Amino acid sequence: MASDQFPNGPLRAAVQHLFNDEVQASRALLREYMVRAPLDPLGYSLSAALVFYHFIAGRLQSQYGNSIRHMILGQGIGMNAGLKNELGIHLHRAQALAQIDLASNPKNQNATFALCVVEGVNRDIMALVFKRWLLSFRHAQAATLCARQLLGLNPEAYDAYFVIGLSEYLIQEIPAIFRPFTKIPGIVGQTGRAIQFLDAAARRGDYFREFARQMLVTVYTENGREPDALQMLSELTRDFPNNRAYQAEWAKLKANW
Repeated sequence: MASDQFPNGPLRAAVQHLFNDEVQASRALLREYMVRAPLDPLGYSLSAALVFYHFIAGRLQSQYGNSIRHMILGQGIGMNAGLKNELGIHLHRAQALAQIDLASNPKNQNATFALCVVEGVNRDIMALVFKRWLLSFRHAQAATLCARQLLGLNPEAYDAYFVIGLSEYLIQEIPAIFRPFTKIPGIVGQTGRAIQFLDAAARRGDYFREFARQMLVTVYTENGREPDALQMLSELTRDFPNNRAYQAEWAKLKANW
């Protein structure tokens, strides 16, 4: 894969299949890509991201009523050994390959993005699954730094704003006892800023556009912006007609508002 572009292809298609509730097709594309491009760190990092965030989305709906705030403040999420192992292997492989690529070319966009994804997923695993906040913050710092570096290399790498936006929202919602340890350059922990970053990714992102849209539904709902949440859900329902979860969430929100 070229170091200066993110071409259309199986990785984007895997995202589309995932959000259309075609999980097996998504995972098949990811496996095939990693076989065909075993030295591309982006394949491994996106594979970990798609598997992990699909897992989180299911638990968010079943355990926390689609409230990321409740999930952040909750007791952690059980994760089976198979999933832990799969994520660990893919994240480690992506990080190792990205570092090799960056050692030979520090301006390699593909490797920078892959490392950004790795740090972002590790941030969320530590925060949402294991509740290891201080370790999560270290990954958040690294993820944000990688995102800023990526934007420096390519101002149109809008997926970076998804990573920044999640850090912004996470810092706001963490338990107060940990806030003195959450200094991340450029992150202040404000909902408005989180929404701006997520909206940028939702409008012009490549691989994380749909994740940003889904996250915005949650953030809007939690902050009294039900019309905006309904509008976003309407768009998701239109774009992913096989995803019955979106249809059910739209109907529930419409009935309660």
